[in-house]
Amino acid sequence: MIFHFARLMYFSDKPDCSAPSFIVWAVLFIIARLVTVTLIILTVGFRLGKATNQEMNTEMGNFNILPIRISVLTGVCLLEAWMLWNFLTFQLRRYRENQAFTAKKKIVPKMKDKKAKKEAKTVAVEQPPQQQQDDENSANEASPKAANGGVRTRSKQQKKK
Repeated sequence: MIFHFARLMYFSDKPDCSAPSFIVWAVLFIIARLVTVTLIILTVGFRLGKATNQEMNTEMGNFNILPIRISVLTGVCLLEAWMLWNFLTFQLRRYRENQAFTAKKKIVPKMKDKKAKKEAKTVAVEQPPQQQQDDENSANEASPKAANGGVRTRSKQQKKK
């Protein structure tokens, strides 16, 4: 239910509600998997193991024998482990992608010459921000690649020449 609420908030563009909801859901998902494994071990492993009638009787519906108890325990534990494994790998992949995305934003190209660094700093300080954007746009127009990145495409100005 929390997961569905978090998705509804996410798709309705309300990240202030969806982000904490996803975190709560992730924590509760892990807790639910651990509680399920604990309960199945307590009930099937210990409680049914102490039952007085441990014979297989299909007419009465009694399947409380050791091999069936072990197979039920194994099946449930493997299912819970599989769900937890998929959940954790998904969360780790998402975390790594977000880390790589934020790391790409922070990378600044390094300049080899100290003079070039100083010149770039002085030019950036001397020019107002609007003029810097105009300079960047004119540099992009002069490049052989167009806005879509194709090498052989030309802008309208180059076609007229």
